[in-house]
Amino acid sequence: MSYTNILAALQAVVQTYATANGLPVVWDNTEREAAHGEVVLLCSFLPARSVFATLGADGADAKPGVYQVAVSTHRGRGPGLALQHADGLVAAFKRQRLTVAGTTVHSWRAWPAPGFDTGDRYVVPVSVEWTAIE
Repeated sequence: MSYTNILAALQAVVQTYATANGLPVVWDNTEREAAHGEVVLLCSFLPARSVFATLGADGADAKPGVYQVAVSTHRGRGPGLALQHADGLVAAFKRQRLTVAGTTVHSWRAWPAPGFDTGDRYVVPVSVEWTAIE
């Protein structure tokens, strides 16, 4: 198992949602300027410290973390469009198992945070709690 596979599993869910809704995605360590009025998804991979999932020297480790997808819309139009896509992402990440290259990632829950303004954008972050066991 690797963090590369964990990230790929989470990205696949975002890409499926983005493609179905005609939205561009800005992945970690990439840049893209949003056009006026355009909705953009901004992704951040936030692994946490691994913990013992079982006892013993050969026991399994749990690798938890949060994957954050920020829905960025043009400011000044109210929260409706951003919340609509936040709801869609929460539904897309409903409790499930995601598997890539033999790595299984458990998506436990997803929730939106309060929206905020930054520059000419209004952003609603959606956090996805995940765990992989190896």
